[in-house]
Amino acid sequence: MGYIYKFISWESAIIVLSWLFWRGFSRLAGEFSAGAAGTASFSSGFSADVIIYFLALAVLICLGIMFFGKIWQVILTGVLVGCVFLLSVGLSNFNLISAGILLLFLFYARLNISSESKERIKINARIILSRGLTPIVLALLLMASLVIYQSPGVKALEKAGKIPPAGEKFVNSVVENFIGNLIEGSPQEKQAATKEISRQTIGQINAIAGPYFKYSPPVLTAALFLLLWGFHGIFVWLGVLAGWLLFFILKKLKFARIEERETKAETLIM
Repeated sequence: MGYIYKFISWESAIIVLSWLFWRGFSRLAGEFSAGAAGTASFSSGFSADVIIYFLALAVLICLGIMFFGKIWQVILTGVLVGCVFLLSVGLSNFNLISAGILLLFLFYARLNISSESKERIKINARIILSRGLTPIVLALLLMASLVIYQSPGVKALEKAGKIPPAGEKFVNSVVENFIGNLIEGSPQEKQAATKEISRQTIGQINAIAGPYFKYSPPVLTAALFLLLWGFHGIFVWLGVLAGWLLFFILKKLKFARIEERETKAETLIM
């Protein structure tokens, strides 16, 4: 298989994985939006699929930069992933900014991969992948966070001025489980008392936090991003493992090969 056909095949795989990931994540964002509004719950099984697509996409982008590291190839990869992203989640100013962020971080990943590849006597795919995956994972997490920020359910919190139905259900559950057992009387009296305590508690929460709900979308988005970024080490580690295995297979299949060449090294002399 010639070089250009390898590149086209690789970019086609990236397009497919990008479509699968962003299509899945847009549905997951819809579930999150509905959950914020208290009208639905999450689907953990579907979330697992999205995570798999996320890792596979990050690994293919990283290996693609490693195999096809020319500037125009990196730009093309960024444009293709960005276009699939915009087609999947919609066109908006934030989404255009997200596509630009992806392109910048791909250049940063290329710089890391290129420097790691050229400055070593032996090519260590594990180290190259770890340095290249970090900015790619960061870019994808930023893009995902901005998609959540624009979701209708999160935006609705800004205008609601009160805790969403999901929050009210949580308060009711806490009052019923922890305070309801302390109330004496008949079951009807306990139920009436817990409802009244819940109503007063929710009213106090809304009175205190109501003026600050207009800041809830950026705060919630930032909190979600920080939560996801807290797991980035796991994402990178899994990506390195999967990428190293894929690199090993491709090397055995002669898709890529490693050749020994003479190189000159700089030495500092005092």
